[in-house]
Amino acid sequence: LVSTWCGRFKFALNFRNMAIALLVSFALVALTSAAPLQDLPVCNINTSAISVSGLSAGGFMAVQFHVAYSATVMAAGIVAGGPYYCAQDEFTEALTECMNMPESINVQTLIAATDRFAAAQNIDATSNLAQTRIYLYSGTRDTVVHPQTMKKLQQYYEHYVTRAIQTEFTQVSEHGFPTLNYGIACTRLGEPYILKCNYDAAQMILENAYGTLRPAVDPIASNIVSFEQSTFASPLASLYSTGYAYIPSQCRNTSATPCRLHVSFHGCEQSVEFVQQQYVEDTGLNGFAESNGIVVLYPQCAKNILKDNPNGCFDWWGYTGSDYVHKSGKQMAAVKAMIDHIAGKTL
Repeated sequence: LVSTWCGRFKFALNFRNMAIALLVSFALVALTSAAPLQDLPVCNINTSAISVSGLSAGGFMAVQFHVAYSATVMAAGIVAGGPYYCAQDEFTEALTECMNMPESINVQTLIAATDRFAAAQNIDATSNLAQTRIYLYSGTRDTVVHPQTMKKLQQYYEHYVTRAIQTEFTQVSEHGFPTLNYGIACTRLGEPYILKCNYDAAQMILENAYGTLRPAVDPIASNIVSFEQSTFASPLASLYSTGYAYIPSQCRNTSATPCRLHVSFHGCEQSVEFVQQQYVEDTGLNGFAESNGIVVLYPQCAKNILKDNPNGCFDWWGYTGSDYVHKSGKQMAAVKAMIDHIAGKTL
């Protein structure tokens, strides 16, 4: 988020601030470790029904994952994100052009880079994108990611996607994930970056991917599982120790009717280190997941001062390595390994 992302340019962290950050981290680790970790379940997954979504940095990450793994992902729902490879390996580009100066985003340059990566087999063939289902949301009062950045994302997708792209660019909302009735006021900016807007983005994202759904029901708390992410990720991936998944009751039996799988990427300052499990529990995705047989995976990014990522943002500018936008990117490969595990594929 701009005010916090830019904070590193406004002041230097002194020893006292770092000590406080470490103490808070230890406290949160203790808090989240109170519930025993479980094994990430193996489910009967329809592997042609895997979709992604994300907010803000998670929106950029969802686009990144969708484009790189287009042979796997059939739909994407993006809230306040931006085009693939927008930052072009530069944090300053992320903060300036991608978030605040969208008129400077050269979509043709990003398309050329995408085609180059595909030709080198760093990402899946772009022909896979043609029939994918896309939903894009940007609030008219978003002060963090400029609404025109999402228009640039629409232009980017329109180069590859042949079916109609669903957009919602008229809702009067700030920067956050819009829900029917949970979160802070719709036009307010702040944690947990979940907004009470009388608008159900979770339903729109999932119905865009899977068609008309049965109405949401109350999620079952015990269906949220926490698991050790290091099983799937290198320490260099800068993922948090614990990841989460919502496993609907009907998806726990591997012999049952195949379930669908949705991956939701949180934004900066939205991991359990910042807002506990609010993003995992309160965006509205789990209610539809329970009533419609959709497993929801919630990867968790870690804050890391040494990697200049104190706000726990997923990597869309290169802090984990130059291949961050490729299938081989450390966070990308880790999430794909989680998907493969849930779907019963060998790691």
